[in-house]
Amino acid sequence: TNTGLALTSIAKTDHHDQNVMAALQKIYRLYSDFIQFERLCLDGAADPDRIPDDLANRLCALCDAPDINRLTTDFEASQKTVCSILDSLLGATTEGENLTASFVSGATQP
Repeated sequence: TNTGLALTSIAKTDHHDQNVMAALQKIYRLYSDFIQFERLCLDGAADPDRIPDDLANRLCALCDAPDINRLTTDFEASQKTVCSILDSLLGATTEGENLTASFVSGATQP
């Protein structure tokens, strides 16, 4: 996808922290894999309590998580990481609020 290609291209330059770029690429792959799985295998938004066990196991394997609870925790951590990176790049608003604060509270979780 364009996002994946953009992150790969940016990571090849010397203009960005390579650790940050590696984290963003890893998070992008996690979300991309999850979104494709959700689109192809689930009827509607993913709900950890409603996903059949066999599909939950496949989703966890795809996203390299031992179980659905860990996958949920990984998503929450990745959201915070992205917000932290964006906040460090973009700063805060004039009211002192983080620009990405609403992202975490409204993001999709498995």
